[in-house]
Amino acid sequence: MKKFFYSLMIVLAGLSVYSCKDDSKETGGKGAQGTAPVLGEIQGAVLDAAGADITTTYEAADFGQSGIIINYALFVDKSGNKMAGKQQVTATIGEGRIAMTQSNLSLAIQKLGIEVGEEAEVDLALYAYVGSVINSSALVSNYVTATFTPCAADIDDNATYDRLYIIGALNGWNWDKAQEQNDFIYDYGEDGIYSGLVYYRAQTNNIFKIAYPLTDASGALQWDDKANYGTLDGAVLTPEEYPVQLRCDGGSGNIDAFAYNFYVMQFDRNELTLTVREGHNWEADVPFRFDYLYLCGVGGDWTEFKEEFEMKYIPSKHKFCIDVETAAESEFKFLADGAFANNWYLAWGQDESGALKVDGANIKLPAGKNRVYFDINRNSYSIEPSTYGTDEGQIEVLERERNVERPKKYYLRGSMYGDAEWANGLEMSANEDNTVYSYDGLEVSAEDMFKIVIDNNWASGSFGAASEEPITLGTAFAAVKDGKNIKVGKACGVDVVFNVTDGEITVTESKSQAWTVIGMIGDSAWDADFAMSEKDGVWTSESLEIKGDFKIRKNGAWSQNRGVATGATVTVGTPFDAERNGGNITGITGSHVVVYDSVKDQITIK
Repeated sequence: MKKFFYSLMIVLAGLSVYSCKDDSKETGGKGAQGTAPVLGEIQGAVLDAAGADITTTYEAADFGQSGIIINYALFVDKSGNKMAGKQQVTATIGEGRIAMTQSNLSLAIQKLGIEVGEEAEVDLALYAYVGSVINSSALVSNYVTATFTPCAADIDDNATYDRLYIIGALNGWNWDKAQEQNDFIYDYGEDGIYSGLVYYRAQTNNIFKIAYPLTDASGALQWDDKANYGTLDGAVLTPEEYPVQLRCDGGSGNIDAFAYNFYVMQFDRNELTLTVREGHNWEADVPFRFDYLYLCGVGGDWTEFKEEFEMKYIPSKHKFCIDVETAAESEFKFLADGAFANNWYLAWGQDESGALKVDGANIKLPAGKNRVYFDINRNSYSIEPSTYGTDEGQIEVLERERNVERPKKYYLRGSMYGDAEWANGLEMSANEDNTVYSYDGLEVSAEDMFKIVIDNNWASGSFGAASEEPITLGTAFAAVKDGKNIKVGKACGVDVVFNVTDGEITVTESKSQAWTVIGMIGDSAWDADFAMSEKDGVWTSESLEIKGDFKIRKNGAWSQNRGVATGATVTVGTPFDAERNGGNITGITGSHVVVYDSVKDQITIK
């Protein structure tokens, strides 16, 4: 839903974070010790939201120090006011060039108290500073005076942020097409780190660069060979190789992304690094990449992902949407790529406050006709009955036409911890080049059997042993495609390693046969295991500084973990039943000893 300029004036006041913390000397062309930047000429105009970007040049500041990163911000104020009431203009600034949309300049001028359609003479100045906040050390450029008439305009939710173009095969290396498709990433935090969702439209070739164009005398966008970011030494990357170190000096090579419809990118313009990471529920870091987005769970169906629940994409808003009509209240989650067993997925629910959260609780869907929105850039969602059935420029996501061999993933499936694991599977970890996969701390009984399953899908194939006789621990054996079940033949914890290159499986007894405590303990945030000592089946920790949720697990792996049953109350000094794969133990803080009685399967906090 679009917003009008003047309605954003108060909301976007927070964007000018620098101006409220600035006490530099406002004299035009002066500042702290050093050489101030020099701002080029800017032509006045009657502003038009649909008009071409307004551009100018600048000469860089010099603080007289080497090895520092200089940041810049552009401000505007009424002419002759000496920047006493200045407002920041959202602009792209770098490599001697400044570009601002007419919408953003108009917004800043209106915040000076100048009405839409009112002609006004203003001064613009460029501030140079080191760090994240403008202070008394800022160097202030000369003032450039121009006359502008601000306009009212419809703008999308991202238009007030600095942006960089994603230019390449996805838009035919055409600036106008890139604008039409909104192929941008944005500086949401105003810290030089640009991020955003980019739709590659099922292209078979997705080489691209990050750039901003020059504007010629006619207003047409032109390529600037020294204002684009690409790979080092002119080399084209191996596809999907991230993070990437980029350069901006006229000799950079193309970046390559090719295997997915959507990428959420993060470009640090200060460090010149580009990141596109694979995300999943256990390491819910973004950016990430995926092909489709679904609603799952509507009407109580959490196992089948139907085409009718595939969300459409609104390029102008970088959002997904779907119209849903239900006779009764329902629940749902957002799911990328439409299969719980797919290793390239993220599932979003909500936290206790109702905010979007990866792997959170189910989201309530009211009865009736509703349009559900998902904004990945802002990590937010909304449910709007008023826009149900309306045209917001939403499009069907194109079916992938690529013939891409994605790296395979491997899972252990078997009788461990009950017959359910034949259906669910335990994901194995891969090394950097996807040639060796491993799983540590698998708990097996003397009778348990398992296999290694490709992509957690029996139809994709599996690997086992030549026979169902117990294997020899510590000795590699040939991985037989669709072979017999692997049997250890004794009750213990084992580590399983699958060397894809050699076609061999090795099962060794786990080095750690112990229960540990893991969670918000001391300076650890679920990234360290705290040892427990054992006597007669009772495991006891040292005194731990508990600062939040925690659980216990065996052999340093999540395949054997204990928590608390839903609704159970945990009281210091009172034993409670340990729930396999239960919820985190909460409500306990301070110095405590954790005791686990493995015979009674009970936990006590002392």
